[in-house]
Amino acid sequence: MFTTKQFFSYNTLGDKMKVLKNDGKNVVIFLPSSNIFLDRLKREELEEYFRALFLKLEERYGIDQSGFYQIYVYKDSYYGAILEIEEEDIPYLDYMDNEVEMNIHIPKNTNFMYRLEDILDLSEEILSASNLYYYRNKFYLELKKEVSKKNYLRLLEYGELVYGEKIKKIQKSGKLFSYVFCE
Repeated sequence: MFTTKQFFSYNTLGDKMKVLKNDGKNVVIFLPSSNIFLDRLKREELEEYFRALFLKLEERYGIDQSGFYQIYVYKDSYYGAILEIEEEDIPYLDYMDNEVEMNIHIPKNTNFMYRLEDILDLSEEILSASNLYYYRNKFYLELKKEVSKKNYLRLLEYGELVYGEKIKKIQKSGKLFSYVFCE
């Protein structure tokens, strides 16, 4: 059975972030654009950042994590970053209890899309600043340039963030539409 617990918190900069905990010890963290600093950290600093993050997850949400984790950092210049923290299913010896080992992946050239049921409620500004794909009976919008904060918040309200490997499938197999505004 798959269940998701959802938590909301504020990071050190005061921006809201969302934490999703799936069955087991897998966690997805949605960070706003002010947290895009992750790409500027050196490897040792990244590991220290994630160790501190694990401690915060345990302290604030009761998410106890120990073992070996694959961490994927997906970044987008418009949204920010999404962290996927996946527990590896390898047997750990007792002496390694309460220890965290990690392998951090930061894929290059990542971007996000927004899955939409209907595009009619979107502004002309959003549509003209985007690539629009149709894939498996859903619309997917990929921002190509920045839009006003008001319109971006509307896009977040109506859309669901899509990231990672699914983006490549949509771009490869989806139908790309061109937006033309007629007066």
